[in-house]
Amino acid sequence: MTEEFSVKLRLPREISENEVIEIKAKIKHPSSTGLQLVQTAENRYERFVRSAPAVYVRTVEVLYGDKTISTFHMNAASSDNPLLAFKIRAVREAPIKIVVTNHRKETVSASELVAFNNA
Repeated sequence: MTEEFSVKLRLPREISENEVIEIKAKIKHPSSTGLQLVQTAENRYERFVRSAPAVYVRTVEVLYGDKTISTFHMNAASSDNPLLAFKIRAVREAPIKIVVTNHRKETVSASELVAFNNA
């Protein structure tokens, strides 16, 4: 892929055991249907033509420790460089891992440790 394809995670600075926390995943990837509007189309079936191949993120898988806790199925209608936010209950200290797969089956991943603050 010519453009940069990456993912970054952001967790709260302070996490307590059994706390519900919000995790954000910033995915750097373009998204396009590849369709172009034809102004001179004679009927509704000819209004769009494929001017370029579709480019998009296909799946985002979230793992907490070694268990998959969520899978997002995406398509070309999603935005460029999507930001996903989701909540989990921090029940144990373990890594959160995000695995992003695009339409070409290329993958990138990021991981952060859910660690409790000792208060």
